[in-house]
Amino acid sequence: MGPPRVLKFGGAALGDGAAVERVGSIVQAWGGDRPVLVVSAHGGVTAQLQQAFQAALEGHFVWDPVRIRHRTILRQLGLAGDSLDRLLVELRVVLRQMVAAPLEDRWRFRDHVLSFGERMSARVVALALGRRGLAATPVDAFDLGLRRGSPRGLTAPRSLGKAVSGITGIPVVTGFLALDEAGDLATLGPNGSDLTAVGIGSALGAECVQFWKEVDGLSSADPALVPEARSIRSCGWNFVRELTARGAVILHPACLEPAREAGLPLEIRCFTRPEAEGTRIGLPSVSMAGLRALAHRGRVTRISTALHGADELAARIESLPRSCEPLGMQVEREEAALYVEDPEGRLACSPARGAGLRFEAGWATLSIVGSGVGRDRAARAALLAGSRGARTRFFRSESGDDSITVALLAGCLMESARRLHRELLVMGTSEPSGAAG
Repeated sequence: MGPPRVLKFGGAALGDGAAVERVGSIVQAWGGDRPVLVVSAHGGVTAQLQQAFQAALEGHFVWDPVRIRHRTILRQLGLAGDSLDRLLVELRVVLRQMVAAPLEDRWRFRDHVLSFGERMSARVVALALGRRGLAATPVDAFDLGLRRGSPRGLTAPRSLGKAVSGITGIPVVTGFLALDEAGDLATLGPNGSDLTAVGIGSALGAECVQFWKEVDGLSSADPALVPEARSIRSCGWNFVRELTARGAVILHPACLEPAREAGLPLEIRCFTRPEAEGTRIGLPSVSMAGLRALAHRGRVTRISTALHGADELAARIESLPRSCEPLGMQVEREEAALYVEDPEGRLACSPARGAGLRFEAGWATLSIVGSGVGRDRAARAALLAGSRGARTRFFRSESGDDSITVALLAGCLMESARRLHRELLVMGTSEPSGAAG
């Protein structure tokens, strides 16, 4: 019997009863002899839990939407309606305790409240697999000793392999959850289940980790922006890490370095088209020479000041909201500018902008990613020409040699990306695809 295969299913793959049944079919056809599953909450449930948490922060008890959602999925699967009652009652108690707690203590309940999505999903999936004749056991990741807080985002104990091998049937492990430094339950943030899957795969010496998504792999650009984007069937960890760092929504960026260090191949597969080839990441025989793709961020705010105020601008980085990420600086003539990803549009409308600082929404970034592209003068010229007329600005970032980035007006992003894509040489690709990159 060969090494295990880890299959990670996100919320979109677990949206309702029919989706859970489809997961069972995928496990039977693609899970190999020793599948290990990592699951997110059912689609939309984390948002429901966040709403329940926010309501409790404000002193209101909201529980029914989560209960109704899970009871509906159980009914769709023909499973007993009380299968999740222990966890649902626990959630109700936690929310009641939170509402009754002093206001300053309510935030400490956050991770506990959010944990119920994955905990209930793992139990639903295990029950559904059992109805197919596949013995399965739900497992809470924190019971395996997975810990948050290392520079790589997640660490697994040496005992994890032995613990997993002792589980009856197929382990269905909660993604997104771990222990913090104090040994308390903690969450891993958006796409944190990717970290769980790679952490488990690395500890088990897995054959590969499969990420089952709505798309059938990576593309040379986001097809929503560039319809003629072409599928990338194989590439290296560093290439994907750079794409992710420049804005492509692919995998959690912190999971790529541990996969590279462990020599753990990753696959991106489509749960609605499981027969599709997908993308294989980390094959040592794959040449990255000439492989290039576009990445972008669509909601960027430009914060600028006169050059003598550059120190204040740099200090501003420390006070940015958690949802905002500084992307790079640009100094030109008598002006310094900081570009910040601002997905919620909070910066430009902030009442406390700071003296001498100008906030301008409506910007975007566009990057060419590829091995050595940062040293390619022709690629730099193509990027500048491809975004002409868009107030284009090159800026410094931590791109190194494997990407070049410009900031440009968001209204010109689509035209610039399509024009630039036509000039890119994208090797190792197939025909145009709907895969998002």
